[in-house]
Amino acid sequence: MKKLTYLLMLLLSTVAISCSSDDEPGDNEFVYNGETILNNAIAKLYKADGEPAYTATNTTDIYVASASSYDVSYKYICNLLGNPNWDGKDVTVKLGKNGQDGTLKIVGQSDSQLQQGIYNKIIVNVNGYTPYTLEIITEQQAENGHSGGGVVKL
Repeated sequence: MKKLTYLLMLLLSTVAISCSSDDEPGDNEFVYNGETILNNAIAKLYKADGEPAYTATNTTDIYVASASSYDVSYKYICNLLGNPNWDGKDVTVKLGKNGQDGTLKIVGQSDSQLQQGIYNKIIVNVNGYTPYTLEIITEQQAENGHSGGGVVKL
């Protein structure tokens, strides 16, 4: 009985993300009360000086990285979220308790984005860091000069 109770407590303590509906259809909202996603966001999305870790486009708040396939983009986002089972749909992640440390809005793949050579977008707003949008683009889009410079490959 103690083993069952311990296992149940362990299982419940590992559930760090709760889900609720958002006003936009198909847009999930995840509330994360720990530090893992925040630390992932800082480590993956920013350089040591607090500036975005990716290549700037002509628009100052849009940065780009390229992926060789949608699968590479998907895996990057799953790793960022610490969720290997992300459903590929739009999701807003509140960082810290009630979003006090910021938010990440993941924009899932859509036909209209793909026609523009974009697999996914991440709208990054971490308190204390420069807010920006990261577009994960196709390698073909990167070769066509989407950002006008060397694009970081995921």
